[in-house]
Amino acid sequence: MAFEKEKNISDKVSKLLSEFISYEVSKKKDNPNHRIFLSEDYLTKTLKASSDEDINAIRICASSFIDAFNYNSNSFQIETDLDEYSMARAKAFREQGLL
Repeated sequence: MAFEKEKNISDKVSKLLSEFISYEVSKKKDNPNHRIFLSEDYLTKTLKASSDEDINAIRICASSFIDAFNYNSNSFQIETDLDEYSMARAKAFREQGLL
């Protein structure tokens, strides 16, 4: 089932990533060597992406979330296997104040 609205996808990605970050940060606090890694495969499977359009929308939302988190966090960084183009786009949007 394709996502019906972009806002719906954004809400789903934001909710999933907020829960993911909360869980991973608590693990990182218990173990400073814990690596926070978010894979595209995890995102697309968890959110049940069913089309290329869904996957692209997830990439856009997730890359913006990850870039903003990494930019604003002094102690934790999210590593990811999202493609370089998506991450570069998110950084450019942030630097231009578009997000």
